[in-house]
Amino acid sequence: MAGTAHIIREILNSTGAIIPETVIALMIPFILLADLFIFRKQKFFFTIIMLFGLAVTSWFLFVEAGWAGGEKYTGAFSGMIRIDGIALVFKILFVLSGFLFVFLSLVESKPGKFHSEAEYFIIFLGILLGAMLMVMSSSLMMVYISIELVSLSSYMLSVFNFDRKSVESGLKYILFGAVSSAFMLYGISLLYGFTGTLNIFSGEFIDKIIAVPPFPAFMALMMIFSGLLFKMAVVPFHIWTPDVYEGAPVSLIAFFSIVPKLAGLVIFGRLFYLLNSLPGNIEWVTVFGFLAIITMFIGNLAALRQNDPKRMMAYSSIAHSGYLMVGIIAMNILGLQSVAIHAFVYLVMNFLVFLIIEILTPPRGPASIPEYSGWFRHVPVLAVLLLVGFISLTGLPPTGGFTSKMMLFSSAWYSYAEGENKIMLWLIILGLLNTVISLFYYLRIPYYMIFREATNAPIQVPPQRNGFIGLGIFLAALIIIVFIKPDWLADMLNSLNFTYPEITE
Repeated sequence: MAGTAHIIREILNSTGAIIPETVIALMIPFILLADLFIFRKQKFFFTIIMLFGLAVTSWFLFVEAGWAGGEKYTGAFSGMIRIDGIALVFKILFVLSGFLFVFLSLVESKPGKFHSEAEYFIIFLGILLGAMLMVMSSSLMMVYISIELVSLSSYMLSVFNFDRKSVESGLKYILFGAVSSAFMLYGISLLYGFTGTLNIFSGEFIDKIIAVPPFPAFMALMMIFSGLLFKMAVVPFHIWTPDVYEGAPVSLIAFFSIVPKLAGLVIFGRLFYLLNSLPGNIEWVTVFGFLAIITMFIGNLAALRQNDPKRMMAYSSIAHSGYLMVGIIAMNILGLQSVAIHAFVYLVMNFLVFLIIEILTPPRGPASIPEYSGWFRHVPVLAVLLLVGFISLTGLPPTGGFTSKMMLFSSAWYSYAEGENKIMLWLIILGLLNTVISLFYYLRIPYYMIFREATNAPIQVPPQRNGFIGLGIFLAALIIIVFIKPDWLADMLNSLNFTYPEITE
């Protein structure tokens, strides 16, 4: 009884650490009941409910961060989750992407199809909840449970267009996801057998994994990394990405390209930090440095051949997974901060591009890249906004994409200067080469819009989408502000003690 009472007290004392997640979880049954009994004929109210719920979640995140006088938590639920600066920053990014997702769902090419569906938002909240739990996970079992929550919700939403293309791509997504999840679970079971614990921040986990022979430890860890790399769309776990992006709703694509990727990146970074501090002969920096280079090349080279903007952005997201890995592999505070800043900039510029592409989508369906010819004369403001987004994705001034990429490659240079690991030098050289390659496909749509003569009827933007041009202007301004004054993001990260946590005994 005493043990049970202790467990109950531990649970009750830990509930304050998951208030933002509790708000997200409570929104799910509330929207479901509202759909059944209240808003059956006025389903637009689901959008208002979502925005209100995300606003409440944001407030509790500020409280959690100590910005509104709240208490700061470090660990909860007997070490299952851990709240630190890394978790807080990425949870804030996830909620921000949730706001943008709701707005973008209102601009879908089939008006009323998504923002009026309660199921669409309910399943989306499952992804958001799972991602927030992922970045707080300090137990490998919690990592697996939260990944599965994200995965199962993603599988369902990827077929929400309910057409042949989305069903086919969703089936591929499920098959690849199931295999990667099976490998990950088997790797976790092996590590538990080796160490007797699932808490990756415990001294016991570190001490016992050192005693494991290199080969079985390497195989178990690579099985775990396979699940994380699948979420990050890193080569060779990227096959599902183009088909899912082509078949899924645009609002979901923009969300897919950010949140699951960043959630997997956080867990990848935590494990990589631990492994790099272990004695042994496994060169983890070389292994993942090579993967980052291959990911950048395959993503950028494949994007050169695409005529579908959604597939082009899919390969772009693969390449950006490689860029984000550079900051993790650098293993210094600049690298860690550059990952967070690039994640924020990537979130903003990605949503900007998808927003403008969706506003410009004709009623008949998505346009191919050559069909954008001559549209600058008809929609100059939208063309300029799209150009800002693509320039930032390339990494050119005067945009935040230049600032964040410069920080990523600077962290790699500092890492090379300190350790003289040649893979870091290759990451810099080949990463910059990939930036040049990406210039050719990112600027294809602006080139067709500005310099080519129109080959079809003038584009007519539906009146209901004109109201979202202001959101595009705001996102573009934010991208330029990050270039002009990037220190405000760095100051915020420093105020949250944005660094890897210490190992506990």
